[in-house]
Amino acid sequence: VVLVGLVKLGIVSSKTLAQSRKMAIVLIFIAAAILTPSPDPFSQCLLAFPLVILFEISLFISARVESSH
Repeated sequence: VVLVGLVKLGIVSSKTLAQSRKMAIVLIFIAAAILTPSPDPFSQCLLAFPLVILFEISLFISARVESSH
């Protein structure tokens, strides 16, 4: 929701988000490693994968919003 709002306001473009995809995924996995209570990689992936999917969905919606302007 935040990313789509930033695209609607013209603060960031969907092209910029797509170019920073690798960095976003790394940051998502770092955040998942910090936020999970156990050190096992399985629980970290259980948190990170849905966040990556949400990022990709917001990227798709942002591109659609941007093309409608």
